[in-house]
Amino acid sequence: MGYAGGDAPNPTYHDLGGHTESLRVTYDPQEIAYGALLECFGEAHDMTAPLWSQQYASLIFVSSESQRQEAEAFLRKVAEERGKKVRTKLRDDAPFYPAEGYHQKYYLRQTRSLGDPLRSLFPREEDFWRSAAVMRANAYLAGHGSPETFERELPKLGLTPAHQNLLRRFFENAR
Repeated sequence: MGYAGGDAPNPTYHDLGGHTESLRVTYDPQEIAYGALLECFGEAHDMTAPLWSQQYASLIFVSSESQRQEAEAFLRKVAEERGKKVRTKLRDDAPFYPAEGYHQKYYLRQTRSLGDPLRSLFPREEDFWRSAAVMRANAYLAGHGSPETFERELPKLGLTPAHQNLLRRFFENAR
């Protein structure tokens, strides 16, 4: 979670400087296709909803011409399927500023019984919120992901067997 697309350096939640709340996704194209990420983006929110404010604008930042072309085709497809104007805009890649620590990994911060063991693996704040294991655990706490992927990834998160069972219960209850 962070901010991108504005003019001011080092934005904060209370002083955005024209930035939009954003997620930066780092991915391996050998593991997941860019188009699959676009599909996830499209499922996560209504891309046809009117813009409330720049802070919550629906934007896709592209870092190459091929990404731009694929994203443009995706937006056309969504508009056609939904029969509505898509309000999501494409922008060239922009500097990304991580949000303040208290905005990172919300579900783990609310569930200390799982957040604390992961924090012991990543004691530095920045390491904690940048960790792929922490990100995955946070998403599973929110009920995201398939049961098959959850079970495959669970042993890789660095949790004890007892904490794995606790996360499994939370995941099952959140779904």
